[in-house]
Amino acid sequence: MNGRERIEALLSGGLPDRVPLMPITIRSAARRPGARWRVAGCYTEGSRQGAGRMNGRERIEALLSGGLPDRVPLMPPGIFRLRNLTGANVVIFLLYAAIFGFWFFQSLYMQGTLGYSALETGLAFAPMTLAVGTGATLAPRLARRFGARAVLAAGMLSATIGEALLIGVHPGGTYLANVLPGGLLGAFGLGLALVPATIVAVEGVPRALSGLASGVLNTSRFIGAALGLAVLSTIAAHHTDAEIGSGTSATQALTDGFALQFAVGAVFCLVGVIAAVVLLRPQRAEAVLEGVPGAERA
Repeated sequence: MNGRERIEALLSGGLPDRVPLMPITIRSAARRPGARWRVAGCYTEGSRQGAGRMNGRERIEALLSGGLPDRVPLMPPGIFRLRNLTGANVVIFLLYAAIFGFWFFQSLYMQGTLGYSALETGLAFAPMTLAVGTGATLAPRLARRFGARAVLAAGMLSATIGEALLIGVHPGGTYLANVLPGGLLGAFGLGLALVPATIVAVEGVPRALSGLASGVLNTSRFIGAALGLAVLSTIAAHHTDAEIGSGTSATQALTDGFALQFAVGAVFCLVGVIAAVVLLRPQRAEAVLEGVPGAERA
């Protein structure tokens, strides 16, 4: 018995008026003007009053009959016409594409080259964790004083410098000289960039789509992290293999691969700085996003 058959079996035995499985989606969509529902072969206009009169059984029947709203897409394409939202997503994508490799390869360097244990590596990351918290704490105050765009660009610049300092890792390096300075600056830049990126992303977005804008930003973080780490790992591994094939010692080749990916990560962050400066502009609150039904400005 597939999912549809199970629901139909439940319907044939009767369901209570309140069914918590899917009505939330139906109700929220039906609040939007112009949404229509097809129930038992006929159309009814979706509205707050109409949704309120539908019990749990009717709502599931609406889904089974294909009665999802036909005029309100889950993600209106027009939302990407908001320049600041698109720009903030580009910046955050680049930041996370670099920053996951930033943490990952520092850990490999400390454990694989410097000989740290897992516990020692975790303790070595503690100052960087504090740096992230410090940056995130200062970001709202700085954004109020200098503007979110300037703070976002500054955070990306700090991350760029941090990544650039980590290019100096080598087999005879130390934590204090080769890891901590770049680690602190990169972590501080991460914390400094997160809050203003969210501010810029949702600024000027219709009130009805502010949650969607925040969700899109989070999606950019995760996709950037996954793709960035995959790309940086591939670059580092390929470079290490090439150096080993040319006769370089395994330890030297390994750290050279780490250094190369830190350099690429610095380029990602630098492009993010440029994107923050070029793409992000002050947006008038009264601007209207065309093509998005029910859009009200926040």
